[in-house]
Amino acid sequence: MFNIEKSNYPRQGELDTPTVDGQTPSLALEGQLGTMGASCIGRELMPNHKSAEKRMRQNEKRRVKNRGNRTKVRTYIKKLRSALESGKADEIQRTLPEAISVIDKSVQKGVLHANAAARYKSRLTVRANQAGK
Repeated sequence: MFNIEKSNYPRQGELDTPTVDGQTPSLALEGQLGTMGASCIGRELMPNHKSAEKRMRQNEKRRVKNRGNRTKVRTYIKKLRSALESGKADEIQRTLPEAISVIDKSVQKGVLHANAAARYKSRLTVRANQAGK
């Protein structure tokens, strides 16, 4: 498979890599290594089976949805934290229920683990209560 001749190895101090049939070893292996019914050409995966094509489409849709939901959670948490920093009680009382609602919805959608969501809600609620005193 590999025809690496002794002369193809770099000499001490050279930065060249050994070649495999005129290509660098990583490029030569890319077409041969595949994952889950897909072969790798360049940096893109090319599915070899219909089920792999469908799985790639599903994964892309899920990635986009999860990314949007995760961004929404982070945005609401940042809003609440900025309200806590400002110390405005009315803004804190308005943003806390919104943030908790978004966190709960993210658990239902599978974006956050239930325990992580409980930890976020607990810490934010404690800080909100301390700021309200």
